[in-house]
Formats: sequence, structure tokens, C-alpha cells
Amino acid sequence: MRKWLIPAIVAFVLLLGGAAFGIRIIKQNRPAPFWVEIPMKLPADGVQLEKLEKDIRQRVLADDILVPVVREMDLARRWNLPGEQAAVAELRRRAFVQFKDTGFLKIGLNGKRKDMATTSEVAKKLGDRFMATAQRQSRPAF
Repeated sequence: MRKWLIPAIVAFVLLLGGAAFGIRIIKQNRPAPFWVEIPMKLPADGVQLEKLEKDIRQRVLADDILVPVVREMDLARRWNLPGEQAAVAELRRRAFVQFKDTGFLKIGLNGKRKDMATTSEVAKKLGDRFMATAQRQSRPAF
């Protein structure tokens, strides 16, 4: 009986260590979306709301917004992707645009918990770039 006690304790400790490592990995790979809320005056009609959301989604996912964000943040290197076009495609896949009932536009990014810092920085940069582009387009060209 005593000769099995030490190997049983060692096996139990290794099992606990493996379980703790597995739980940590699972927690680090949980989804963690980040977004920027922009106050907007929303139309009352549902059809106009859907059209506005589709238009804003197309603007946010356009190359004139995504490519500068990828270059400024060096996302190809941060996400271990082969090139800039792969990083733009990944950013386009992760980005989202939603309207809240309270009158806020949410522009954000889906990411993992282990990449929280990068995801939050990119979401802020994406929102800032969208706002700068929207302000530039709304000004008269004199």
C-alpha cells in the first residue's frame, strides 16, 4: 500500500496542474468584444434604420478606413499574418457595426481575451478613423 502512495500523489499533483493549465487556456480564449459608442440621432422608421446601418457598415468596412488602421497598428505582425491584405481581411471579419435602442452606434471588434489590449486599441482606432472620415465627408468642399 505504501509503495503506491508516492506515485499516486505525484499523479494527482500532475492531474491538478494539467487541469489548472487547461482552465487557464480556456479562459484566455473566451470571446471579448470591444467597441466604441457614438451617439447618433436615429430615424424612427425601421426600414430607414436598416438602410442607415447597412450604409455605415459599408463605410466602416471600406478599404479607406481599414488599410490605414492596419498600417498604423501593424496588425499583420501583431496577429502573425503573412501580409497586409490578410490583416485587412481579418480585420474586416472581426469588425462589427450595431445600433442600440438608446441611440448609440456601436463600432467594434470581436477578439479573444488574451488579445484584449490589441483588440481595444484597434476598436478605438477604428471608431476614431470612422468619425474623422464622417466629419470630413460632411464638411462642404470650399
